[in-house]
Amino acid sequence: MTGSRGGAGSVVCCGLPLLLATLALSVAGSAAAQVRVSAELASEARFRGRSVSDNQPVAGLDLSYDATSGVYAGIAGDLVATAHNGVQPLTLREYAGWARRLDNGPTIDLGLTHANYTEYYGPRRAAHYSEIYAGVSVRRVTGRLSYSPSYFGRQVRTLYGEVDSAVQPARNWRLSAHAGVLARVGGAPLPPTYRPMQYDWRLGLTRAVRGFQIELAWSGAGPDAAYGSRSGVVLALRRDF
Repeated sequence: MTGSRGGAGSVVCCGLPLLLATLALSVAGSAAAQVRVSAELASEARFRGRSVSDNQPVAGLDLSYDATSGVYAGIAGDLVATAHNGVQPLTLREYAGWARRLDNGPTIDLGLTHANYTEYYGPRRAAHYSEIYAGVSVRRVTGRLSYSPSYFGRQVRTLYGEVDSAVQPARNWRLSAHAGVLARVGGAPLPPTYRPMQYDWRLGLTRAVRGFQIELAWSGAGPDAAYGSRSGVVLALRRDF
């Protein structure tokens, strides 16, 4: 994965539609496959500690397929209520992978994702990124490592490591925590205001109420403002169908 930029990017960007089609056929042929739809309203959209909706409210829909073999695929989209142009598309994300719990052991997760952001995301310009990821879950803790050949269109190769955990302190309550580190591993030089390593964090409290989930989350990033390091609180309402 540390080879030429063009080779790695072609694998991710061109391989994703083919993998999505393959997984869709696999799921369609499985009688036990599950289809899930999740809808969300949130006070803003944040990705790895930074706002990607220019601090404006968003509405999202996520459609996913899960097969008994462990393969899964999905597509998710968000709309943003912009300050001057009304409701506009914000992002479209496709993902696919395979997850399996080993006998008396952890759960492994392998996959890839691709996301396109419109000009209405934070920096006021269109952007995209693709990543290949591998993760391991042990009880309440999940670790994942993701590689991108061109992070948000900057022609910069990155590795992102993250750890997530969640507990239920009481019935219908869920407390979650996240920590991540993004590191540049090659590609084009960064502007002087950008640092080669960034971190982000998130704390969330979720309450289940009559089929809905209400979450209050606090997140941020650092160490500088180049990636939008200001912390913020997001209120979200979700419903799974």
